[in-house]
This record gives sequence, C-alpha cells and structure tokens, in this order.
Amino acid sequence: MTNHPTTINLHIHTTHSDGSNTPAEIVAMLKEAGVTAFSITDHDTVEGNVEAAVLAKEHGLTHINGIEISCRVGNNAIGFDESWGVHILGYGFDMDKMRLKLAELESKSSPTAKYTPTIGEGVGIIYACGGLAVWAHPFDVMSGRSRLTLSEEQVYKLLFKMIDSGINGMEVYYQQYTPQQIELLNTHAQSYYLYPTVGTDYHNFRWDTSKHPELKTAATRATIAFDVDVAGLEQGGIIRPGAIIRRITGADDDIYCDKCEHICSDSVFHPGLHFWVMCRKKMGNHGHQILAYSLSFWPSHVERPDWCPLKEDNSQEERT
Repeated sequence: MTNHPTTINLHIHTTHSDGSNTPAEIVAMLKEAGVTAFSITDHDTVEGNVEAAVLAKEHGLTHINGIEISCRVGNNAIGFDESWGVHILGYGFDMDKMRLKLAELESKSSPTAKYTPTIGEGVGIIYACGGLAVWAHPFDVMSGRSRLTLSEEQVYKLLFKMIDSGINGMEVYYQQYTPQQIELLNTHAQSYYLYPTVGTDYHNFRWDTSKHPELKTAATRATIAFDVDVAGLEQGGIIRPGAIIRRITGADDDIYCDKCEHICSDSVFHPGLHFWVMCRKKMGNHGHQILAYSLSFWPSHVERPDWCPLKEDNSQEERT
C-alpha cells in the first residue's frame, strides 16, 4: 500500500450545519494543510459556500459548490426500511437553483417531520441544478444519530440502485475506511466508470460526550486533510480522484492527484455503452505537458483495454 498526500478535500462541514468551524476557519486550515481544492458540503444547505467561495479566491484555492443531501433508502432495499438513509453529495451546481430546490423540499415537510427525498429525488435535484452527484461514504447507512456499516454484499447491491438513480461518482477515499474498504470501492468505481472522490467528512465535533456517549467516535472525523491509501497502485490501478474537479472546473486534474502514470481523466457510465477519455502526454523533454485527450467508445460487455497510453512499449496498433 502506498501513501500519497492528497490536495483535495471534497467533504467538509461548517457551522452552517453540524460542523464546529466557520467557513473562514475552514479555509485557513485548508491553506495551512496544503489542500488546494475543496468543497463545503453542509447537510441540506448551501449557505456555507457563499463565504467559502470569496475566501478561496483570496487565498488562491479552488472552491467547488457542494452539499450533502440526506436521502431515504426506501422499499426495504438491502434489508433497511424507510427510517434508514444514505447521503448524496452534490458538486458544481448553480446556487440559486439549489436554493429553490431546497425550499421545495422544505415545503413538503410537516410540524412534526422533515421530508426526506428518495435517492432518485436527491440525485434529480442535483442534476436539475447543473451539478454532479456522488454517493457519500458508501459503507454507511444512517438513522437519526445511529450509523451502521454495510457488508460488502450490501454495498454491491445498493451500488446498482445508485447507478440506476444516475450517480456520477462515489466517495472512495474516506478517512474512516480501511485500506481493504477503499480498495473495494475503488474497484467498483473503475468497474462502473464512476468518479472516485476523496473527502474527510470534517466536522470537528465539540460534543459533550458524557451526555452523548454514542458520539465519541465523532473525534475520528476531525481531520481536515489526510494521506490517500492507494490500493493497487503497484499493480497498475487507475487512481484519479481529481478527475471530477477537471470535469467541473476545466482545470488539469494532475495537480490534484497522485502521480500514477495510468491516467483515466474522465469517465462516464451509460447502460449498454462505456466511454472514457484518456490523457496522452508528450514524450521526450516535455513529458509533463498534456498533448491531447483521446476519446474511446466500447460496448458495455467489453472490458476496458488493459494498456496504458503513456507506456513507450505500447505499439501503435494497440493504441488504435
């Protein structure tokens, strides 16, 4: 297992939801930690993005509008009833449109209960606002303050519900997950052409654990940056957590990712057809400069070709 410091954190909470730090404090900590691209993903609100966007520009950081929408699993899927839910992260959406959508959700709530959208509704809201949808911490389901860890089989079953709902990515690199869990999620992301994202789910909780002992584990989510455990890198794994940033901002994701020579800088899953964009680099004295992006189409029953466009030993026939 190889550790690579990540310069991305796409899962951060502030005082606008259940975090303990203001957006200003968050940006200052990110700057100090060397994180250069980030997203504020407060629960069911976008107001933390307003201040963060201004401060990010002042500090030379890349900020992406973010939100974490609570959704219900529903229909006893994978053995859980309506009281259990999952979280969907939204990125790069239009703020005004998202505010309107959140107001619509609020209007569906009663004095007694908050309306919780289905997974499909949550993804649809993000799409309607021009954003990308990502499955947050896929091994976890929540009910109130209770949090359960899914089995690998349950994650796999729920993955197809997520794909059917139209998600674009999944949170592969999550600081509470083991290297084995990360490796499994990365395999799923590659297999179904989903963006692998990275986030610490930073809260910096300041709970009175004597009154709420069940929240003692919140301390494990107090890190603003962490090293990515890159599973399978030595075996040629495709690790591109910065690809979603390139998709949203148009920036070159190389500056946000690990240095794996196998580059898959953009990928989208469609039933019946896969397509992805591979980045080809100039050889010779300017090997760091991007030459072109090459688009490839393959039927869904054909596995991704087992070659890297950057290796000199690949023949021209293989590349075509």
